[in-house]
Amino acid sequence: MLTADAGLARLCLVAMFFSVALFLFPHYQAFARDRLGTQLPSLLGWVVVQNVATGLASVVAGPATDRRGTRIVLVSLLACTAITPLLVVGLSLLPHATAGSLFWLVYMPLGINPILMRTFSNAALELAPDLASQPRYVSLVGVALAAPFVVSPGVGFLVDVVGFRPVFLCGAAVIGLGVVLATGLPEPRERTEM
Repeated sequence: MLTADAGLARLCLVAMFFSVALFLFPHYQAFARDRLGTQLPSLLGWVVVQNVATGLASVVAGPATDRRGTRIVLVSLLACTAITPLLVVGLSLLPHATAGSLFWLVYMPLGINPILMRTFSNAALELAPDLASQPRYVSLVGVALAAPFVVSPGVGFLVDVVGFRPVFLCGAAVIGLGVVLATGLPEPRERTEM
């Protein structure tokens, strides 16, 4: 059984692993532009797909959290974000024209990111042992989500040195590790676990 502070520490660690999904995002666009030759009109369509996916995910995630709890939804959404870099790698193996026409698929799991960020905040609120601790818990999760952006320029450098595929595969592995760690989070709604 984890204490509230131990649960927060684990949640912050999982949030750091999730942030890999956030700083890979601009590299997907660069991959599509540089390797597949996609143009700006494609990007506009992808953003529409991402927003539709966000709306659909929110319709599912909210009620699922109410019925099943925060942890299972957090784990499920996090696992879905690991699909994105794997999907890009899979598309990179196809002919460029085919990959370019299917690249909108990448933006479907990207629509989960805003919902997942909100779920992290909600989990922090629920983990806090009292109302006075809630601002500290939410702030620490916010810092954990932002902290890995310090190494974001290194991701761009790695893409230049080793290429997109290895970076995306490593990103999926890091997010996958976050999924494994998230399975050990306390369920905030079950106070007996804290």
